[in-house]
Amino acid sequence: GSPEEQYRFAFGRMLQNDLETAEKGFAEFRQLHPEDERSADVLYWLGRVQFIQGDYGNSAMSFTEFNSEFPDDSRLPEAILMIAESVLNFATSEQACQIFADLPQMLDQPTDAFINRLSELKIAASCDG
Repeated sequence: GSPEEQYRFAFGRMLQNDLETAEKGFAEFRQLHPEDERSADVLYWLGRVQFIQGDYGNSAMSFTEFNSEFPDDSRLPEAILMIAESVLNFATSEQACQIFADLPQMLDQPTDAFINRLSELKIAASCDG
C-alpha cells in the first residue's frame, strides 16, 4: 500500500492494542519510507509500542534515534523521559543514574515537570543527589 495506508494500518493496530502488528507495521514503514513526512511520528509511536510491550531496550534505542533525528520536535521532552523510563526498567542502578545525569542537558530549558519526573526516576533507581 501507499505510505498513508501503511501508516494508518500500523496506527490503527496500535489503537486496537494489537501492539505486535503495530510494531511490525511501524518498523516496516521506517524501512520502506525513510524520508516520509510522517517519519517522526512513526519513530515516536514505534518507541511507545515497544515500551508498552516491555521491550525497554529497543524502546530506549528508538527514542534515542528520535531525539537525534528530530531534535526540534515538540515531543522531545517526552521522548527523553521515555528513555529514562525505559532505562529504569533494564539498566543497573549505576548505569541508570549516569544516564539520568546527562538527560537534562538534552534540553535547552527543561520544564519543572520534566525535572520533577526525572527526580522521581532518580529516586526509583536509588541515585545519589
